[in-house]
Amino acid sequence: MAQEPNAEPEKKEMDAAQLQTFKQLKIQSGALNRLTIDLRLYMEELAKYKTQLTALRENDDEEKEDKVKSKIKSKNDQIKELEPVIQDVYQRWKNTIEKVDEMKQELKWDKVNYKLSEEDQEEFKKADKFLLATEGDEFKSIKGGK
Repeated sequence: MAQEPNAEPEKKEMDAAQLQTFKQLKIQSGALNRLTIDLRLYMEELAKYKTQLTALRENDDEEKEDKVKSKIKSKNDQIKELEPVIQDVYQRWKNTIEKVDEMKQELKWDKVNYKLSEEDQEEFKKADKFLLATEGDEFKSIKGGK
């Protein structure tokens, strides 16, 4: 018997492997959210340090006080310490994006209508939301401008 055009598609139960993947998806989407926040904050902090350093250098004076020279050195040191942290967080963030995307594909997320609780449906939506957040303009520069 053909399904009515306006009828909701039949919902499918997840098997044990899919349930395990879904549990991992919840964990990884939470990690993706946290890493996205961390990366954004570190990038903002780096931009602030660079702006402060530029301002200090623009006021460059041959007879600059040792205090200002010390501030320039301090800002350079802060930048040097922060850059590897950003690279580490970026790598983990990028790997987590790939994991979440792979899990979505494994579950055939966009093609199968699973029987899920409202809470679990929200988890699917959150994962999508977190993936979309990674496509923002603020991340294009570190993703290679794609």
